[in-house]
Amino acid sequence: MIEFKIPEVGEGISSGTVVSILVKPGDTIEKDQAVLELETDKAVVEIPSDVSGTITEILVKENQEVNIGQAVLKLSESEASAKKAEKVEPEQNKETKPIETKPIETKQTVNETKDKVVETSGLGSSQSKDLIPAAPSVRRIAREMGIDIHQIQGSGILGRISV
Repeated sequence: MIEFKIPEVGEGISSGTVVSILVKPGDTIEKDQAVLELETDKAVVEIPSDVSGTITEILVKENQEVNIGQAVLKLSESEASAKKAEKVEPEQNKETKPIETKPIETKQTVNETKDKVVETSGLGSSQSKDLIPAAPSVRRIAREMGIDIHQIQGSGILGRISV
């Protein structure tokens, strides 16, 4: 036999009024199923069950004042819950043996790389499309007007092209 007690519903809330009882004796409930509605100073809250089972007795009535932690329902545990609660003992007959580890031989190879020198020319007219400082909207307007954006010298900060 399990007693279901009102859980904490919020900080600073110590009691409430039972607005409605959503179950009756003989009902089978699941974990997290709402069992009653509780009115607090702040709101009306559905109180879910933290266990599954069959309701055997309801200990409160509608419009009754209840305290947090007070038992409101009695229920018998369902068979599925009872089976889950049973402890399964691990097998004690298995022998454990330490695993032998063997060192793995590795060969280190050193790849020689030659430094490559890349010559770069000035940033004049050879700038690529990605290096032109312009917003996508500016690029679209220039394209619609038939203007080559690479031929324009920007007057904004760092040569940015703006409208």
